[in-house]
Amino acid sequence: MTYVILALAALAPQMGKKGALYLVEEISLSVEGVEIDNFRQKLWVGRDVIRQDVIFEDQRLSLLYHPNLQSIFVLDHNQRAYYISLTARDKKLFRSPLLSLATQQDGLLTRAEAIVEPTGEKRKIENYLCYKYKLRYVANFGLETEIWSTPYIERFDRNNIKRLWYAALGTNTIPPDVRQLLSQILDELNGIPIRTVTKIRENDMIVTTTSTIVHIELLPEVAPGFFDLPSDYKYAQVEQ
Repeated sequence: MTYVILALAALAPQMGKKGALYLVEEISLSVEGVEIDNFRQKLWVGRDVIRQDVIFEDQRLSLLYHPNLQSIFVLDHNQRAYYISLTARDKKLFRSPLLSLATQQDGLLTRAEAIVEPTGEKRKIENYLCYKYKLRYVANFGLETEIWSTPYIERFDRNNIKRLWYAALGTNTIPPDVRQLLSQILDELNGIPIRTVTKIRENDMIVTTTSTIVHIELLPEVAPGFFDLPSDYKYAQVEQ
């Protein structure tokens, strides 16, 4: 998942029991500048749960992330079924996505210098004035990442982004060193990542993943049961 939807629930979002923050993200994958795949995902950030809807070809899925339950309910709308995915609790798994941005001391991630570097460039993306930053990797991992960030807007602040990032990592029980690193990135961005472009070299080819938030909206309320398991969906055992 991207830095936008990567990484989150330090505080509950302040949008009431019935409302939600609604986001639409477009993701594209290209090889040597030629797009080979693209899709769109929708997210609703509620007070106690995050819902993510994704369509892969003909498959329609919804993921309900419950931070307090440490679990993700996956709804398969085609099969009218659901299964439960327990979130990982191995602290090493939480650190893995950030190893290229920090060093390890006694098994803990640490980074004294700046992680995010402002470039001075700015551009309007999806009606938002964005400022360009680059991630400063600690070593040559063959990665390049640029982030276009806009200042925080109403009801979509630092805490809401952290909730999304923690959801992407799959848990609220984030080790303190990982929390510190994520907080440092947010402090240095000082805004919402609207577009993230990551390039990686694989087999002498450049693979580029681009993520863009194309819609942000505060919904005063959502339909009753929107964040619940449908009563007519059957439980499906996950195959090992």
